[in-house]
Amino acid sequence: MKDFLELNGDLVDLTIKINGKGKVQLNSIILYSNNGDWTGKYFTEIPIAIKAIPDDGYAFKEWSGFDKSIQQDDEIVLSESKTITATFELK
Repeated sequence: MKDFLELNGDLVDLTIKINGKGKVQLNSIILYSNNGDWTGKYFTEIPIAIKAIPDDGYAFKEWSGFDKSIQQDDEIVLSESKTITATFELK
């Protein structure tokens, strides 16, 4: 696939953890807090849309585990495998 699409990056793992009640959207994939940790493979140098969506009664608090600050609705580019945690708290 890398050669076919002429991609320059490497394939790395992205693990998403969710603390509290909410979900995370990665591109078109939606991950729910009650499903546990999720890991997918992504190419470095390719932007990934990432969005934290709190459940009713909760608010997004922060992302942790990434090199730079990430907004609630943002885009990230991986340079290596990462584990990123979305934290939600009661309002």
